[in-house]
Amino acid sequence: MSNQSSTLDSKTLLVAAGAIVGIAVLYKLFGPKKSRSKGVKDEAAYSLKTRAKVAKKEPAAVDVEKGKTYYWCTCGLSKNQPFCDGSHKEGNKVNGTDFKSMPYVAEKTETLWFCQCKQTKTPPFCDGAHDSL
Repeated sequence: MSNQSSTLDSKTLLVAAGAIVGIAVLYKLFGPKKSRSKGVKDEAAYSLKTRAKVAKKEPAAVDVEKGKTYYWCTCGLSKNQPFCDGSHKEGNKVNGTDFKSMPYVAEKTETLWFCQCKQTKTPPFCDGAHDSL
């Protein structure tokens, strides 16, 4: 076996290295959110113009009563988490956003887990989204 057939030429190595770098760049740009936001503080992680402020990275257990309406905070600015205290009104003026409280009418008396990170895909309830922040 000749030495030439068992080694790669410099052109092939250069193309392979370029492909690896290209894949790394694409992953950095378009990879999972967790890899892109790691190490960023909550206040800086999300623009209030596009996403709510992360109030807390844990759900709130709330004992709800059948038939009662609860107003969930969608903006993350309320001092009464997980519920609305009207803070979105000033936040909307300052940040150019359009947050509103989200009404939830309890179907039965029970304990429910309300989202406080405001990134849930199942509002107003926690779906574990806080684990990736």
